[in-house]
Amino acid sequence: MKKYAVVLVFLFCFQSLNIFAQEGFSDILGTSHYTRAIRLGNAYTGVAEGTESIYYNVAGLANLNGYSALYSNGSGVAFYLKDIRINDYAVSFRLPGKIGMTGISIQTLSSPSNQYNFSMDIYSLSYARKVISDFSAGITFNYYYAKIPASTTSNPEPTTGESASSFDLNLGLLYNIPENLKISSNDKFKIGLQIKNLLNSSLSYRFTDFKAHLFQEIRAGLSYMYNPNFEKVYDLAPIMVLFSFDAVFQGADYDFTEWQPNYGIEATLFEVLQLSYGRENENQIKETYSYSPQHPVNRFGIGLNIPLNYLLDFKYDCNLSVNYSISDWQKIDEDKGIGYPFNIDKFDKNTFSVGIVFSP
Repeated sequence: MKKYAVVLVFLFCFQSLNIFAQEGFSDILGTSHYTRAIRLGNAYTGVAEGTESIYYNVAGLANLNGYSALYSNGSGVAFYLKDIRINDYAVSFRLPGKIGMTGISIQTLSSPSNQYNFSMDIYSLSYARKVISDFSAGITFNYYYAKIPASTTSNPEPTTGESASSFDLNLGLLYNIPENLKISSNDKFKIGLQIKNLLNSSLSYRFTDFKAHLFQEIRAGLSYMYNPNFEKVYDLAPIMVLFSFDAVFQGADYDFTEWQPNYGIEATLFEVLQLSYGRENENQIKETYSYSPQHPVNRFGIGLNIPLNYLLDFKYDCNLSVNYSISDWQKIDEDKGIGYPFNIDKFDKNTFSVGIVFSP
């Protein structure tokens, strides 16, 4: 039987550049996703609103009503290879009989024009429900599938396809803080927790004995939506301000080597226009690498929530959301030239998403 030598292009790049401090490259899709969460600095565990909850805190699905669909292009990580394509698709809907909400999402990454053609997908199925009125819980089943090039001893060119697969489970919790801890009755104060990869799964390769640990993550976050209760204009609140903070611990095989204190602030004007700033940071729990080009990073963004039911005279509530974010890769720009493989000095700084929520 021929021995396959897997050409782990991303594994080499990510470990040599210390984008993550855990083994394997399954964490490529394990960074920040979905544009609204990205522009809030990847601090979304306590916010947990919308279909984005599938990824950040599945328990937040329990607070949705009706049906929702979301598409997002781009990711919150800087890729150094050309033609990196990252797309996220998600839908969520309420199950009959008020037994909870379910969600389905697909995260895809590919680089079809690169000489080392590869792709990686994560398929997720989520379920969440309210345990009591202010407390919800949820679980997500994730299936990973990767297709990467490989070579044989007789043919060193990476032309033979190698694949790997695995699965893991996420658990999410979300609690709405009682009103006696709020400034006003219209405020929202929430705290959330999500654990990714409860089973400590590994990505297993078909033709080799090689295994790579799927990355693990513990997210603890809180959010506060402050509504100053100004006089409404055409039944719309003039301004609301959201503050969010996440403590994110990342690693593999129950060995957490990094943590990120992330935070974001978002101002919503007349319940339609959102302006936000977020910041992601990184701290080494263990001295595993000396150079990390990914952090710190500043996020800036804008969002529109368009009430289609008012504009088009729909009978039911229907809201269209459009989000855009841009990233300021501060550390990478300062160290330009130090950690750039393949002589590539451009990377995608922008993400975009569009979604719709329909509540019959």
